[in-house]
Amino acid sequence: METWEVLIPDMGYNDPDGVFINGYQPCWNNSGPGAGVWTQVNYSLGQYNGQQIWLAFRHTTNESNNTYSGVTIDDLEVNVGTPATGLVLQLTGTNTTIPPSGGTVLFDAVLTSTRPSALMLDGWTFVTTPTGNTVGPIFNVDILVSPGTVEFTDLPQSVPAYAPGGVYTYTAYIGLLPGIVGAQDSFTFTKIGTDPNGGGSWYDETWATAMQTASSTASTVKLPTEFGLGEAYPNPFNPSTSIKLFLPVAAEVTVQVFNVMGQEVKTLVNGQLEAGSHTLTVEAEGLSSGIYFVRATSAGKLNEMRKITLIR
Repeated sequence: METWEVLIPDMGYNDPDGVFINGYQPCWNNSGPGAGVWTQVNYSLGQYNGQQIWLAFRHTTNESNNTYSGVTIDDLEVNVGTPATGLVLQLTGTNTTIPPSGGTVLFDAVLTSTRPSALMLDGWTFVTTPTGNTVGPIFNVDILVSPGTVEFTDLPQSVPAYAPGGVYTYTAYIGLLPGIVGAQDSFTFTKIGTDPNGGGSWYDETWATAMQTASSTASTVKLPTEFGLGEAYPNPFNPSTSIKLFLPVAAEVTVQVFNVMGQEVKTLVNGQLEAGSHTLTVEAEGLSSGIYFVRATSAGKLNEMRKITLIR
């Protein structure tokens, strides 16, 4: 026996003035601020976990003179799980000093996904001004995020002449608009002075074009093909060193640091890790100068050790 549950009112909306009601669900009017616009709507299907579901859409009206053509649905997405896991975004500013007349900030982005399958997500950005105000979202572009790592280089962000001088924070997000963030990162740039009579805009189509081009041409780095522990860098080190752990599949992993007496002095990992390349950090805090060994083990899959030297 089929059971249907109504997620929105089946008797339509009482919305003669164009003001959204019922949790800002979509309405269509010929007048008012809500007239003739697209509205993105998100529904949680968490209560149906483990069940088979069917989606049905119905357009109804109690107006005898209704002349609407019906319901138009665009970009229907059903996501299993949440994009808020298994994503890491890293931004690096490459041209971060802008003259008073305005110019273009350039930056690189590296996006890593350890999710088991590809997912279509949104990418969007905000700028925080020296006075703490925010501008944005400047652009929203669709990004197909596949397992592995993808790099975007020389992404541009225009800075208008009228923008005040000072230090800005530029933040990029990956997730689902309006409010689901899977990963984010920031960098700062500086504008030296202002030109109040100059032109320009934050909303330069160059950014969207560049991002879409980068999305289609960026090279994807595949997941590791075998288990392994990389070399530490820097080595010798002070105050910290990084070492990469490579996992072709998800696994239970233990990574420990031992002194020359064979005594464990630190535990870096002890549990399940997703497939991918993981960067681990050994901090010098609590350690004296000398030689140490980083050992990574995973039952039947990995047993490797690297020597590191701490110099104070």
